Amino acid sequence: MNLQDRVEWLIEQVVDGEWEDTDNPDFHRMRTEGYIADADVAIPYSWMLCAKGLPQARSELRQAITEMRQALDGLETLLDAVDAAEEEAVAQGHPEWAPLIALLKAPFPLEKPEIYDPGDVFNIAVMLRDTLFDGDWERHIAWIETQGGPAQRDEDLPLTRSLQEFEQSYGVNLSDLLFSEQDCAEHEQLRKRYAQRPR
Repeated sequence: MNLQDRVEWLIEQVVDGEWEDTDNPDFHRMRTEGYIADADVAIPYSWMLCAKGLPQARSELRQAITEMRQALDGLETLLDAVDAAEEEAVAQGHPEWAPLIALLKAPFPLEKPEIYDPGDVFNIAVMLRDTLFDGDWERHIAWIETQGGPAQRDEDLPLTRSLQEFEQSYGVNLSDLLFSEQDCAEHEQLRKRYAQRPR
């Protein structure tokens, strides 16, 4: 994508309401006058800005540029935090911690998924701890050691111990870090149902 295309794409994000909803009359004019139906031709928004004046559009686009720069700075800071998390995890001797450190040390609050990803081994391990073992890593570890199969002892036990060590090292409960309020409420319901089952 060349500069011309990038500029046009940015204008489109604002004018077409993808950046934020707006009722700017100049934007309405650009959307309605930017297409010549008889010829099936679209007039580029960058061309219209030059050819039709559109002072209100220019003013709002300038505001959007400021916001976009802030967003780009935020994205760069987030990428730097992810890179730093990988380095910190390796330095701690636990490269598997990198995503957890990145989430913990993100430079601004991140929006959590409404429902956790069941394909993520961290999520599953913490969910099992919370629902089956009342949030107690030691009980979880003891169960794997005494009742788990060979695969659980070989794979789940090291992961469980690693997550326990992460919480101790960083003073965080992984449920708070990984799960939405909805997830936590559902896990609590599962915990209560499991606790009522005959052992």
